[in-house]
Amino acid sequence: MLGTCWTPGERDDPARAVDLRTMQAMGLVSVRLGERSWSRLEPRPDRFEWGWLDEVLDDLDTHGLQPVLVLP
Repeated sequence: MLGTCWTPGERDDPARAVDLRTMQAMGLVSVRLGERSWSRLEPRPDRFEWGWLDEVLDDLDTHGLQPVLVLP
């Protein structure tokens, strides 16, 4: 099983699509993400935004990649 670390919260959507196609073409199976995303998940105290992460997880699934979520 081959995987990689990925920081999609730091990339714009067009770059994310290229990343996903590249990882899929390389035959990767899993993608570790989340460790540098706290400021994006909680941009202000008690204000949580999960929508972008839901999109990323859907994109991973579409490309046949398994997410490995870590604590931010």
